[in-house]
Amino acid sequence: MLVRKKDRNPIAVRFAELAIKVWKGDRSVYEDLKKIVPKPDELEENEDGIVGRGPNGMSVGIPYGLEPPNALVQIGFLYAGMMWPFLDFFHEANKIAREMWRNEVKSGKRN
Repeated sequence: MLVRKKDRNPIAVRFAELAIKVWKGDRSVYEDLKKIVPKPDELEENEDGIVGRGPNGMSVGIPYGLEPPNALVQIGFLYAGMMWPFLDFFHEANKIAREMWRNEVKSGKRN
């Protein structure tokens, strides 16, 4: 009997991709984040990473090169503040980001 692979939530996949971009140091993640965070005007980028404020006013820093699971947490704080752990798609995004990260490390494709 074949088991059908569960369809992935496209939002979870997108957030996992953002976390991978942070780890790779891909500067296009800044523009991507500006499109989804509640306070895009407070988002700033420098050579080390991105700094902004979440919806509750908490300052959040995301240094380029941060491991994907940690980058996803920081993106969560920018996106939903302290409520990010209660959004179901973040749990799925964490699994996807870890899987993507593992595959990239195994293949040696960081950049």
